[in-house]
Amino acid sequence: MRSFGICLLLFLYSSLSFGQINIYYWRNKGVEKLEQNEFRAAIEYFNTIVYFKPDNAEGYYLRGICKFNLEDFRGALKDFTSAIDNDTISSEYYSVRGRTRDRLMDMSGALNDYNKAIELRPINVGAYINRGFHFIMERKYNKAIDDCDSILKIDETAEMGYFLRALARQYSGQNMVAMGDFAQAIKLKPKNPEYFARRGINRFEMKDTLGAFDDYNKSIALDSTYSFAYFNRGLAYSQTRNFVKALKDYDVVIKLDPQNALTYYNRAGTKIELGNYTGAIEDYTKVLKINPNNFYTYFNRAIVWQRVDNLRRAVADYTKAIELNPVFASAYYNRSLAKRAMYDFKGAEEDRKSAVSINANFEKIIQSNLVDSSGLAKLAEFKADFNDGNVETAAKLEMSPFPNFVINYRLLSSLSEKEEVRSDVKHITEMNQGLYAEEFLISSKEVINSPAKIKALATMLDTVELQPENWLKIYERAILKFQMQNFTGAIDDYTSLIGIKPDLSIAFFNRANTKFDMISYLNSLEDMSNLRISIGAKPAKMQMDLPKNYAEVIADYSACIKLDPSFYHAYFNRANVKIASTDYIGAIWDYTRAIAYETKFAEAYYNRGLTYIYVRRTDEGCTDLSKAGELGIERAYDVIKKFCKD
Repeated sequence: MRSFGICLLLFLYSSLSFGQINIYYWRNKGVEKLEQNEFRAAIEYFNTIVYFKPDNAEGYYLRGICKFNLEDFRGALKDFTSAIDNDTISSEYYSVRGRTRDRLMDMSGALNDYNKAIELRPINVGAYINRGFHFIMERKYNKAIDDCDSILKIDETAEMGYFLRALARQYSGQNMVAMGDFAQAIKLKPKNPEYFARRGINRFEMKDTLGAFDDYNKSIALDSTYSFAYFNRGLAYSQTRNFVKALKDYDVVIKLDPQNALTYYNRAGTKIELGNYTGAIEDYTKVLKINPNNFYTYFNRAIVWQRVDNLRRAVADYTKAIELNPVFASAYYNRSLAKRAMYDFKGAEEDRKSAVSINANFEKIIQSNLVDSSGLAKLAEFKADFNDGNVETAAKLEMSPFPNFVINYRLLSSLSEKEEVRSDVKHITEMNQGLYAEEFLISSKEVINSPAKIKALATMLDTVELQPENWLKIYERAILKFQMQNFTGAIDDYTSLIGIKPDLSIAFFNRANTKFDMISYLNSLEDMSNLRISIGAKPAKMQMDLPKNYAEVIADYSACIKLDPSFYHAYFNRANVKIASTDYIGAIWDYTRAIAYETKFAEAYYNRGLTYIYVRRTDEGCTDLSKAGELGIERAYDVIKKFCKD
């Protein structure tokens, strides 16, 4: 179903207190961005409202609308709840929270919210619409029809009431009756492509093939980027055995929505019909990259491997399907055939017996609760949201964590550049006093200086004597050596500096950073197994004593933290190193400490969120990603769309 947007109600509060900021200004600017679908920019304005006026219900509500549209449903739920906490009589707040709970599959909570919204305002059409969708999701079609009747009693021109009632009647098998509601919805809103596409599905179910194609074509004419219409037209072409046209429509869907696993799956089946087995295998493989636990895809790919006589891979895929669904009798049976073709007669007979046993005892297996039917349903799901025009979003998906923060040295081309850097590391303000054409800064981004200027400066500083009063110049020299990738020289300078100033926390900090980069670089060479140097007439494999862990790096960060417990960047970096050491729980603890000292540390929320998701603590991870997005990390919403919908 095409994404259903929450109706945005704009309240004008005459009693709103301005306080220290002009609430109306920030609200109106945020609403302007929201109406332009610039949700991430709008959040920044609403952040300002809730920061200065934490009891402002509308600020939370509007920010929740933005998060909902960014598919950050957990973040939206939190904001709508805050809105309700500050305004318990707003029907709209309950209605949108119910819609959000539906998206999070909290069905009972959603229904309670819809009921409360209608109780507070019995003419709230939006609440009836949301509850109608809810009842359709629960397959309670008669109740959905009752809600649609209520909508049309309140407003007989509400085309959504006709559309929802059409869907409820279609899903309950009343296809002919549904046609009247579809026609009325289209009459009231003739430029809505979804109404035509949905009526096309209804017509196809009624065996009105020509009428179905006519509706799909009209839908696409209204919106050439509406992937849902292309998908269903492709499905209709496939079912009428026009596989070439079906393939073209599936190609369009995938171009519009590269993460649509269901379309790859269907396209694979179409390619099989056209004899393109290699293309089918490629599509099934793409499905598994998006839905790695979909046992149907392993099963079907195995069948194709069998057709092209790659029995080893066929057996591997059948085995994976069985691992995911241990009562998948067809997988056992097909694997037995593959094993028999490989002359593994014993294994083939065992699989055949397993298939027969499962089929004979299937009812008992189900009743014995040995099968988690809800779990199997999730393993059989395909990602297929049919979001329009999301090619750019998919291309920008960034899953990597933010790298370490480093105290660096930057040469400035203009004095105005100094204004770009803000840092609350206490040493840096002191270090930058008296500097005009250069500065120290802390950042996770690479600093680019002229190589010639770096080398000249480093050469000039080579003669600086190791004295406590010269510590800043030595620190600067170490940074410059690091920028020239002279890791050993930089580490030596930091070590010498620690010798004369053992309480200089930032020396431990940057020495740790340098060691981490050096070890990571050296370890990356391990894969270069064919790297050789010439010794005499015989080639010899290059030998390196590569570090195997990051114990020294962690020790330096720990020393830094002991000297300056509030230096939150050190906790962040140590967490990153712990991830490299596969100590994920330790990393989560360090990110948590960093956030405790800096509650707006967006990068820490983002990295901790990714780590939580990696260790399968998805709820906590998605909550962190929501906070990171709220604090300005745009890539967080791309990750949320991929991992945080359930």
